[in-house]
Amino acid sequence: MKPITHRPIVAAVAALFSVIPASVQADPAGYTLTNLGTLPGGSSSHAHAINDKGQVVGDSRVRVPGTAGDSQDVMVWDATNGMKDLGHLPGGDTTSAYGINNQGDIVGWGLCQGRETGFYMPAGKTAQIVTAPGGGMCYLFGVNDKHQAIGYGNLDDGIPAEAFRWHDGSFTGCGRLGEQDSWPNGINANGDIVGKSRASSDGNDHPFLWTSNHGMKDLGLLPGATSGEATAINDSDTVVGYCDGKNGRVPFIWTAATGMKPLSADPHAAGEPAAINSAGIVVGKGSSGAVMWVDGMQVNLNRLLPPGRGFKLTEATGINNKGQIVGTGGEGNPVMTGAWRAWLLTPIGP
Repeated sequence: MKPITHRPIVAAVAALFSVIPASVQADPAGYTLTNLGTLPGGSSSHAHAINDKGQVVGDSRVRVPGTAGDSQDVMVWDATNGMKDLGHLPGGDTTSAYGINNQGDIVGWGLCQGRETGFYMPAGKTAQIVTAPGGGMCYLFGVNDKHQAIGYGNLDDGIPAEAFRWHDGSFTGCGRLGEQDSWPNGINANGDIVGKSRASSDGNDHPFLWTSNHGMKDLGLLPGATSGEATAINDSDTVVGYCDGKNGRVPFIWTAATGMKPLSADPHAAGEPAAINSAGIVVGKGSSGAVMWVDGMQVNLNRLLPPGRGFKLTEATGINNKGQIVGTGGEGNPVMTGAWRAWLLTPIGP
């Protein structure tokens, strides 16, 4: 797909996008929008992650040759080769990739013989099926450059499933904040993990940070919130996520120095962060669709598209350290049509 260049902006005025008309939006940085399309004959695609080389992973629904059915296959995309079909797990028709590291290793999960099963695919090699030692479901969601992956599954038979770190066939459980399960969402270069777990203090989900030295830490909740979830972490251990409560779904940012505070300067700006890069730029979704947060200000990414384009950025799911952003959207109303499309925003150089 041919990239589309939007009207450029500078980061310093990103916070003004909600109030400045498009005709007077400022100069020079800017992005290009690339609709990543689908696999040949496919009906939809979703992007879930991007690495620093610009490789994007996710899934695309394609027709199964010789049948009236279709399957959801793992896809990987890069600017040189376009979208490539990596297939799906045996004995199933639904598989997706949720993480890729800078070496090109890919992780995800899908249906395998009727069971949710994780996979680890080293760059250029055959996928390795990953099953939890306690049996039952097993998911993998992200991977760092140390080849450490995060996942969820039963590590012991009869004990609630938990978040874990997986490396070369070995599982390290993250534990729980209470007696219920824990769920991972992000991992950084240090192997630190964030997610959510049901806390014993109130029986609700709380965001957590897990490190190999200190175990699982309850990050608490914003004032007035009843539950929350940590969704991403960068290599500086800056954590983002959201809290639910009387003020709706409020995005937060947490550091060891500041503790938890609202991510947005506007306390009424609801949103769900999905990823954070080394510069502290956060992307996710809000009431307007795909958004990013820069220095506490929430920016509607759809304002970056040329007027009348007709392609909506529904949610942003990943951002790399070069500032490239990926997500899912589509022409018209993909919620009704199912014609979802993976997309990529690439910054234009200064």
